[in-house]
Amino acid sequence: MIHIVCCTDENYAFNFPVVAQSILQHHRADEVAFHLLHSSLTPHTLEKVERYAADKGFRFSRYLLNDAIFADLPEISYFTIAVYYRLLIPELLPADIGKVLYLDMDVIVEGRLDTLWNEDLTGKAAVVVQDGEPKHLGRHSPARYFNSGVMLINLEYWRREDVKRKAIDFMLQNRDLLRFPDQDALNVVLQNDVVFFPDKWNYHLNLDRHFLKHVLSNRVPAENKPVIVHFNQKLKPWMYHCKHPYRFRYWDLLRQTTFGDYRMKNKSFSSFLFYNTPKPLRSKLWPRLAAKLPQN
Repeated sequence: MIHIVCCTDENYAFNFPVVAQSILQHHRADEVAFHLLHSSLTPHTLEKVERYAADKGFRFSRYLLNDAIFADLPEISYFTIAVYYRLLIPELLPADIGKVLYLDMDVIVEGRLDTLWNEDLTGKAAVVVQDGEPKHLGRHSPARYFNSGVMLINLEYWRREDVKRKAIDFMLQNRDLLRFPDQDALNVVLQNDVVFFPDKWNYHLNLDRHFLKHVLSNRVPAENKPVIVHFNQKLKPWMYHCKHPYRFRYWDLLRQTTFGDYRMKNKSFSSFLFYNTPKPLRSKLWPRLAAKLPQN
């Protein structure tokens, strides 16, 4: 059983079924269990999330959080308090769960997760994927910096080493250094105890902006294609002006969920065509048309 954890507030909750739907394209419902850590959601949003889980028949657990517990931590740029929810995973999940796959709410899964899930975590805190150079952390900079949006987490290690407390202490003591708050803290605290996996297990545009286009045009060997695609840029697929190569795949997944009626607040020529193309035609024609459409 693969235990998957996602965290959200009201702003991102409509993406939980998208993450789950992408996983269920490659795994049976009885192979996965989903855990959702969230702050207060509107009744309408909560009903849609729970209905999706019930319809798909997977194991589903919710954990309601109070943002007040993180009131002292910094909110930087577009990062909200919700980024800190994952620090609570070890203490909220049952003690008999030894590891979980944490996924940000802006990822989609494009293949099976067995290779990642079965990695030996003995003595290690997590399996991660590299991201950028952390020059902003100064003397605290690790030799290799990882992206915390996808992590196979060893819960036993995090509980034993009290990773939450160490990460919070670092953020409180180094507010001026933080650019990606808890990600920066986790990199410092865990820098000697993580396993780096190939990019395809958390493929984000900080790695190579053109690679995903080659994947979609079938110019990349199957073994190199991304298994997890991470929309870690500021413009997300559900936002106007997003030009991520996988934005149309995201929308096809969203259409298959209880949030399939979601609409962009902004309009563009391409989004108008997408919304008004019948589904059977969209799945066949849209990938070829998308590259030729103007993105105003």
